[in-house]
Amino acid sequence: ETSDMLLSRLYEWQEALEVPLFELLIEPGDPLSPPVLERAGLVRIMKTAMTILEDTKEAPIRRMAQTLVDQLLQIMPELKGLGAWHAVGRRRRRDELGIAAQRRVSDDVFIERTD
Repeated sequence: ETSDMLLSRLYEWQEALEVPLFELLIEPGDPLSPPVLERAGLVRIMKTAMTILEDTKEAPIRRMAQTLVDQLLQIMPELKGLGAWHAVGRRRRRDELGIAAQRRVSDDVFIERTD
């Protein structure tokens, strides 16, 4: 409420962060928006379905898991290529950077425009 930003700058941030525009407009203390919570739930369900699909040898269960995967892809095509839950591995340490830190963002995003 105390700052003014051009819509074009807001769209640049949206593209750089790969988030819905709505997420840039809500207050930081607000809970996640319903669409984001729904998408997160679908991602978790897809990862579970992929884990079942990869881990089971029983044909009926594999068919059911594949049907679930297909149905989830109809609802949210962006889930294509999502893998199963990791069975082994390690969590990222606090001093390690995530994928967001590896993305390259144009320096123009950080320059304030006066137009």
